[in-house]
Amino acid sequence: MRVLSGDVFTVPLTLSVHLFIKGRAKYACAGAVAEDQKRTSCNEDGRCLSGPETPIRPDQQRDRPWQEKLGDICFSLRYVPTAGKLTVIVLEAKNLKKMDVGGLSDPYVKIHLMQNGKRLKKKKTTIKKNTLNPYYNESFSFEVPFEQIQKVQVVLTVLDYDKLGKNEAIGKIFVGCNATGTELRHWSDMLANPRRPIAQWHTLQPEEEVDGALGMKTS
Repeated sequence: MRVLSGDVFTVPLTLSVHLFIKGRAKYACAGAVAEDQKRTSCNEDGRCLSGPETPIRPDQQRDRPWQEKLGDICFSLRYVPTAGKLTVIVLEAKNLKKMDVGGLSDPYVKIHLMQNGKRLKKKKTTIKKNTLNPYYNESFSFEVPFEQIQKVQVVLTVLDYDKLGKNEAIGKIFVGCNATGTELRHWSDMLANPRRPIAQWHTLQPEEEVDGALGMKTS
């Protein structure tokens, strides 16, 4: 599926989110932080255009002053409550960590739909050879009933393909109502704007850190 420039919107930070559907109860995803957001839109080729960088919070600097840069990933989220359909479009990644001897990587992205630490569904993108700045623009859909949307997480893992050995994780990120920071804001913006795709850049985190937050065992 090709994403056109008019399909991705730039959305300002919302401090609280309340989604109402006629005949249903309201729900909220609380905990958004009042700070500037990386604003994202797409050009005619579907590539992400990011605005001002999101400032690093003092607690993030204190907790991870030594952390190696793993790269960034841009993807959009779209949820249609009446159809119970969640769509994730993996757009691109940039500045990925070098994994191969030649100084490049063969990156692809795995997308997991999770609930209570268990993987419900799995999708993956194509492999992009010899690049640290892959462009995908690939769309994936999941069936998530309205009653379950607060209980699930979407986990994206960027991996380096290895034809002979094990595919190594470069970095990972997850969004959902129990996420924090930029990841929570992205999910909240999606819920606040049903049927609209919301694109956002995210900084990749170490696999073990994300797995710990999700209560998973690192593979």
